[in-house]
Formats: sequence, structure tokens, C-alpha cells
Amino acid sequence: MKTNKAIVMRSFGLLLILIFHLITFSFVFSYLFFILNIRLSFFAQVILSQIFSFFLPFLIYLLITGKKINDIIPLKTLSIKNTMFIFAIVFSAIPLANLISFISSLFFTNQIENILLPAITNYPLGLLLLSIAVTPSILEEIIFRGVFYKELEKLPIKTAAILNGLFFGIIHMNFQQFFYTFILGILLTYIFYYTKSILAPMLAHFIFNGFSVVYTYWVLNNFNFTENRINEIIDNQETSIFGIVFISLILILCFFVFVNLMKKFVEYNTQKQNI
Repeated sequence: MKTNKAIVMRSFGLLLILIFHLITFSFVFSYLFFILNIRLSFFAQVILSQIFSFFLPFLIYLLITGKKINDIIPLKTLSIKNTMFIFAIVFSAIPLANLISFISSLFFTNQIENILLPAITNYPLGLLLLSIAVTPSILEEIIFRGVFYKELEKLPIKTAAILNGLFFGIIHMNFQQFFYTFILGILLTYIFYYTKSILAPMLAHFIFNGFSVVYTYWVLNNFNFTENRINEIIDNQETSIFGIVFISLILILCFFVFVNLMKKFVEYNTQKQNI
């Protein structure tokens, strides 16, 4: 039987292999596209990147280990109550994740924002959801709540969740994204642990990314938030004070709602497993 240390070391080894694969893939494809003068749309780049970054390593992992797909990504049907729990939990967590992201952006550049904003203003919403919400929620969950959790499942759930979240944050290779993806990774691991279905974290991941895409798309296409207008709003002391108080109250409310929902979610699934 593997010791906890051996499990952790093996998992970190797999993470390093995946990072090496991502860097190599990025370099090789960029070089080939440059040499062959191939130009792909934003959506093609994102989807191909996800497939080669996560689905290909997943297939290689299956071939090397000989494990069955169902053992790694159990497709247990979600109950209506669990589906409702997931929607409520994610929506209560989104403001908290945005707060973490905002704090991180004070210290690190948001590189992803510079890439995504032009795409969100120039492409249809359906294609944006497919490339930014659907594809990552499936392929990233297969790797992190599938392969990595399978490697970590013999550890205590708290340890497994923290390591899974850590790996999830590291693989984004962006300091600004690391902190909220770390927390999100922990949450998705707990959701998977209690539902015993890969569909649960996939759904949660989709809601999280999808809401961000839809909200940003709606704001950018319906409001004229120029830099001067934003500065005017910030410089307005009354507006700023009201905004800070309002947002603080919303965050406090979301935190207590999130904690309460998670307690009920855990109780519900624990009772189901004991029946």
C-alpha cells in the first residue's frame, strides 16, 4: 500500500509532467503555426489547446495505467436536489471568488483579461460559452477531479482537496488567477467527493465560467464603460462610499449563504450514502 508521502510525490510528479507537456505543446504548435503561416480563430485556438492540453494526456494516462474510464470519471446521475444545491453554491461563491480575483489583480497583472475582453466584444455569445465554459468544464474536470483525484483519493479528504486545488491553481500558470482557482479547485473537489459523480464538478465549473462570460458579454455590449467614465465613478466620493458599503454587505451575505448551503449539501449527501 502506498504511503501518504508516496501518493503526494507521485501526484506532484504527474503535475510536473503535465506542465512540461503544456509548455512543450505551446512551443511546438506556435512554431508550426508560424512556419506554416496558419491562422486560427480565437475559438479554434482555445478548443484545440484544451484538447491537446488535457484530453490527450488523459488518454495517455489510461493507456499507461490500464485503468477504466468509469473508475476515473464516474458518470453517476445527479439528483434534482444536488443540481439545485450546485447552482446555489456556485452563485453564492461567485462574489467571493471575484473578491479574491480583485485583490490578486492589485498585485499581479490580469493577463487573461487582456486576451478575453477583445474576444467577448467581437464574437457571438454561443461560441464564447462553448470555448470558455463548456470545453474547460469537461476537459479540466476529467484531469483534476478525475485523474488527480484518483491519485489522491486515499488521502484524507481535506488533504486531497487542498492538493487538488493547489494543482488546479498552478496549472493555470498565472499568478493573478492562482488564488481564486486554488479555492475553486478545493470547492470542486468537495463537490465531487460528496456526489461521487464527475458531472457535479463539471456542472459547477460550467456555471462559474459561464456566468462570468454571460455577465461580461452583457456589460460590455450594453454599457459604455470608457476609462474616463470609470474614473469619474471612482472619483465620486459618495458613489464610492455607497458602493463599498453595498458590496461589503453583499459579500458578507454571500459568505453566510455559502457556508449554510455547503453544510446542507454535505448533510444531504452523507445521509444518501448511509441509506
